Amino acid sequence: MEFVDVLLVHPPYHRRAGSGIIPPIGLAYIASSLEAKGFSVAILDCALDCGSQSPVGLEKFQQYLNEKLENITPLKCVGVGPTTTPALKSIYVLAKALKKQYPKIPIVYGGPFASMPSQTPIFFDLLEATAIIRGDGEEAFPLLVNALHAGNTGTSIPGVSWHREEVASIAVVKDVDRIPFPARHLLENHRYRPSLRRNVFDGFITPIYSSRGCPYHCNFCVSPMLRGNQVARRSLDGLFAEMRECVERFQITGFIFYDDCLFVKSITLNQEVQKFCNLLIAEVGEIKWEMELRCDAVAALDSQSLHSLYNSGCRQINMGIEKGSDRQLKSLNKHLTTAIVIAACENVKSKVPDMRLAGTFILGGPDERASDIETTMAFAKYLNLDFAHFYPLEIYPGTPFFDRVCDRGEPPTAWAERMLKDSKNYWGEILYETKELPSDRLLELTHQAYNEFYNRTEWLDRFADTTSLEVRSTAKAVVERWCQDRFHLSFDEAQNIAAVEN
Repeated sequence: MEFVDVLLVHPPYHRRAGSGIIPPIGLAYIASSLEAKGFSVAILDCALDCGSQSPVGLEKFQQYLNEKLENITPLKCVGVGPTTTPALKSIYVLAKALKKQYPKIPIVYGGPFASMPSQTPIFFDLLEATAIIRGDGEEAFPLLVNALHAGNTGTSIPGVSWHREEVASIAVVKDVDRIPFPARHLLENHRYRPSLRRNVFDGFITPIYSSRGCPYHCNFCVSPMLRGNQVARRSLDGLFAEMRECVERFQITGFIFYDDCLFVKSITLNQEVQKFCNLLIAEVGEIKWEMELRCDAVAALDSQSLHSLYNSGCRQINMGIEKGSDRQLKSLNKHLTTAIVIAACENVKSKVPDMRLAGTFILGGPDERASDIETTMAFAKYLNLDFAHFYPLEIYPGTPFFDRVCDRGEPPTAWAERMLKDSKNYWGEILYETKELPSDRLLELTHQAYNEFYNRTEWLDRFADTTSLEVRSTAKAVVERWCQDRFHLSFDEAQNIAAVEN
């Protein structure tokens, strides 16, 4: 039996064939902040072993929790996160298991879902919450644990809500350089892997952040509600020191920058990129990495910057392209045009052909028709991308789209009870449905988009040229199932169910 002050639990989420398993770095940040205050911490990452919210998957998750929770005892509290709306079913099972195993131990939630003010009642009414933390938890959580240990429930702590009617202000860590490096020593680093579309690596991988926040306000995204348009950036000294620790202590040489915008288009963009890359080579050494970057920034990179990126180990740029027409891009408040997207792709492929480009696309939305989705499909194929991922428009509480779609005559939490009762929607997302594009049609078009993009000779040839033999050996089967597995059973689970039925 292991005894710790705080047990942090990462709930599982629906995974499909080819999906990655990424370390819960947010929890690792919380853990290191707790350790810095003298608390002992353990992290239970349920996503490593459980990956479906189907009835069979949730039953497996319950059995998993029965075994795991018997072997660890939290003395002060349990923290659950990061919470997201698609993981609601898993979180519900987890909440009941925690309450049964530790009936007197407080349960604290954090993450994007817990940070949405309209959703606070769900945590106290359905998920056994003692408290929730809105926003950044590194400063708030240690204060909360001290308050719980002293019996001071209800005490005022920035970002903390103690009951269903209390909506705390968003907690924001202004000086992100003060936060200790994530407690990767509490994670099973060797078990994590990137998804097929992100796999440009040879060894262990980790997410990493050089900033928090996003200066843009896309109306399908929850990020603007957490920090407004404020971006807090780390010093390069601190960032590269963390990367060196990853290499030297954990043998991690693959990094995925999950910043909303690692670089932002500006008059100093190219100088900033080149400084970053030169220092990375000098301070960290030989690694591989990839990043998220807006198309306008990609289009503005000059030849020297693109070569600096590649020479420093950057092997893939991931872009949120979203739509194939300017009208639809405007509906998302994306502040991009298709001309900028084309310029971004041509800029990279003409100057550094070996740099991989991946794009995400959102299907559906206000006033969108099937013909608009077909336009987006054609645009994705035209761009000469190495990977394209297609998602029906998923809506999240607190975003403008949520208010449009959800019934104004019912509470903003009503979706949660419907979701928990809907055994067929195991992926957990709330889709933007219209009369023109109900969910069934939207999913059908999503499957069609995957089929059309990946079943092309030119894509298959390029994939063979840019991917290692090890990855290619399993990739074909994975790609064949991508058009099915986002909204159907994962490959492994489908096989397991077939075995049981036979």
